[in-house]
Amino acid sequence: WIWALADGMDDGGYPHIEFEGGYYLVYNYIDHDEEENARLFNEALAYIKESGCFELDERPGHYGMGHIITPVEIAKAQGFAVMETFIPIKVK
Repeated sequence: WIWALADGMDDGGYPHIEFEGGYYLVYNYIDHDEEENARLFNEALAYIKESGCFELDERPGHYGMGHIITPVEIAKAQGFAVMETFIPIKVK
């Protein structure tokens, strides 16, 4: 797990890493819907390839990411959460 810490936040004694940042193609889907995730992931890869201006940013220590963007109370009430997925890209 990686957490972004704001200035002054307690790090709980965990080690810090420096994040170089970058650009990401982002998509959302209902968490645990792996069929939709796979469809959107493949669509994103095709878009990157066909764009002519982007490519995957595959440098060491630079990974795709994802996180749940639905507050716990809302996920419980509606019965699902929304996952946000980040694919690292760069300008050609």
